[in-house]
Amino acid sequence: KFLREVLQSSGEQDVEVAENGERARYLFYISLDFNLVITAMALPDMGGFDLIQTWRNDGFDVPTIILTKSDEVSLPISAINSGGNYCFLNCNYTRESLLSTVETLLTRKKTQSLNRQQMVDITKMKMELEQTVSNLTNIGKALSSEKDFQKLLEKIVFHARDITAADACTLYLLEDNRLHFKIVQYASLGIIMGGRSDRPIPFAPLDLVESDVACYVALKGET
Repeated sequence: KFLREVLQSSGEQDVEVAENGERARYLFYISLDFNLVITAMALPDMGGFDLIQTWRNDGFDVPTIILTKSDEVSLPISAINSGGNYCFLNCNYTRESLLSTVETLLTRKKTQSLNRQQMVDITKMKMELEQTVSNLTNIGKALSSEKDFQKLLEKIVFHARDITAADACTLYLLEDNRLHFKIVQYASLGIIMGGRSDRPIPFAPLDLVESDVACYVALKGET
């Protein structure tokens, strides 16, 4: 009762109390959403560490406070050192020591979760970068081996759209100091003009003025 009152007074609204280890296991597995477990070293039907080890064996490493008497601490210390989010707390704890231990464990869990997510993100970025490099290498080989000029232009447009996940793409060539439309594609509208298609491009060439985005890129060599 004291534990519940202390935790609820600190802002923890959902506090479940189990009278024995079996009940604790049942409550844990029907929810799988506990932020913290507080258990005694010795429960009526099993050891507190046996309860924790059950969850660990199933892949759950929930932060746990183990309430102990001073002569109990040395018993499971080697097992505790094998890993896990655990803290010992003497049975004669105060409200302040309990809340401090709770904060320590929850902060550790949050930090570990952030670190794991960062590792996942880094691994994902690494795999995406490796895939991009591989794709660019294959694109370079394909473009360098293409002898048909119109096919080459179409491959440039195709791969540019694929890499950037773009819905539309326009390819210009600089001729007579103006930008001439050579290929226009707009996937969602089903538009394919120029290139080897049978649809001519009806747009007039663009005069090279910096106010036009495509012309600015042609003039400055930058986006």
